[in-house]
Amino acid sequence: MKNREIRDITSLMFKNKGSLLLMITFDVLFVLVLLALRFVQINLDNVLFPLFTGGASEIYSISYVVFELFLVILVYSFFKYFIVKFMQEGFKETKFKLKSFFSFLRLNLIIFIPLVIIVAVILDFIILFFNNWLSKGGIDPFMFVFVILGMAVLALILFIFVYTFINIVHFSFLKEKGIGKILKKGIISSFKWGSYKIYWSNFKIIFAAGIFLLIVHFLVKSFIFDDFQTYVRNVGNYKIFIYWVIGLVLYFLLLFNRFSSCRDASNVYKKMD
Repeated sequence: MKNREIRDITSLMFKNKGSLLLMITFDVLFVLVLLALRFVQINLDNVLFPLFTGGASEIYSISYVVFELFLVILVYSFFKYFIVKFMQEGFKETKFKLKSFFSFLRLNLIIFIPLVIIVAVILDFIILFFNNWLSKGGIDPFMFVFVILGMAVLALILFIFVYTFINIVHFSFLKEKGIGKILKKGIISSFKWGSYKIYWSNFKIIFAAGIFLLIVHFLVKSFIFDDFQTYVRNVGNYKIFIYWVIGLVLYFLLLFNRFSSCRDASNVYKKMD
């Protein structure tokens, strides 16, 4: 990947600052809606959970979980549809098309429902594996660390593959006709090395952020946390600062990868000129 990749995509991101701000607003609204749904869910769980315990009520419990999953996918699809459509139409005024949205929702249901089931099965298998392993006793700590690291590496690889597949599929949505063709293109493209070159830029951004945090930590430790009392008073704020920096870097990567995927799928550069 050329060294100017980060510069080119960052330039594309900030070329229309108003459009970027609108996209960030959509993301903030999405998070707020999820938090509101989470609040409602907690209150509903307190009322409904005692009713959905054991016996014939299990079918209602499963139905309730499926409904919650559908609701989250619906909200996600609504906001992601606007973002994808907005980006692929060259950051111009976007009209909401109900038929197109329902097709996008159906696409996401086809992707996420099997994905959630697969993840649930894998997690259940992992829990069962560790329960059986720990019940035997006398576990070699080095083998335990090796297994944990191996699982973490596999989880990271699977996450990158799924994340890449979803980006390709979403930004192909308005360019391809037919969900079958979109999924086929997403699967084929996900197995091409070129689809993963963007992550080298991601790595460089993360590396630069890591260096920045190390420098900040050195300066704080040397000039601010020079005694124990000062450390106790300010360590909480320092941790909040670190969390905010990490969160902003991760969100920047999300925006960065969106623009990269959109550029590859629909040649946004020409539309914005």
